[in-house]
Amino acid sequence: MPKFFGFELKGFEAQEGIVTRPGLILLFVTLDKSGKPEEHRYDDAFLSPTELRWQSQNRTARDSKVGRMLQNHRADGTHVHLFVRPTAKVGGKVQAFIYSGELEFDRWEGDRPITVWWRVSSAVPDEMRAALRIPS
Repeated sequence: MPKFFGFELKGFEAQEGIVTRPGLILLFVTLDKSGKPEEHRYDDAFLSPTELRWQSQNRTARDSKVGRMLQNHRADGTHVHLFVRPTAKVGGKVQAFIYSGELEFDRWEGDRPITVWWRVSSAVPDEMRAALRIPS
């Protein structure tokens, strides 16, 4: 997927939930965290076809480089893109992320982790809503 943006992920980047490049932030979100340790069960969910609630890693603070990038992405000319999958694996097979559009920062709360509400630029298509557990 990052190939679409002109680069490939390196090393551990493929396992990170957020990848940054100049002018670009890619968020990779797995919705079902049931197999994860409690401290990694981030509260990520679609609240509607056009709104996503996303939590940063526990170490991320609002005043960190990443925190400022998220909040100020519009002013900085940085585009935020969402890739999402319902679950990490099915029958032992790693599931692919689905490109779900560009995001706009709406608001946030908390610190370490930060909870961010994003507006999705284009509503998630009807045929994807059940798989991504999006309320009607």
